[in-house]
Amino acid sequence: FPSHDIHKQVAHHFSQKALKLRDMKFVAVDGIKAIMRVLDSLPWSQQEKHIEEIANYDLELAKKIRERFVEMFNDIPKMAEELVARSIATVEPKVVAISLIGASDKVVDRLLRSKPDREQQLIRSEIVLNASAELDDIKAARMTIVNKIRENKFKE
Repeated sequence: FPSHDIHKQVAHHFSQKALKLRDMKFVAVDGIKAIMRVLDSLPWSQQEKHIEEIANYDLELAKKIRERFVEMFNDIPKMAEELVARSIATVEPKVVAISLIGASDKVVDRLLRSKPDREQQLIRSEIVLNASAELDDIKAARMTIVNKIRENKFKE
């Protein structure tokens, strides 16, 4: 089997196994970590498809998985600078700004460092303008950035 087929089979196996469990709200964090490892091994385009498949049966589990993706946002300072810069190059400044509301100084510095000076100023002013953004909007913006990073990571 080519590696891609094996990854697809493993992902399908885990998603089917997860769907068979009756009450996914009690899945251990290690179980979610295992699912995340499987998702990480898949091409980015297939990851969301599998999360949607899980969401069709268990919204709570899909929410937990998506929250783990968002947790990756705090790991941005540990990521390769070129990966971060390439990933957010096409993200709208307003989305970057909203994602940075309440973020750590290290995350703010890393993301802004990836942008030209003028765009950094624009993003800083957008942060102030959008300071009262809803938590769901902040999470969505962070998810956008994490998804871009995950997408670009697979292109490496």
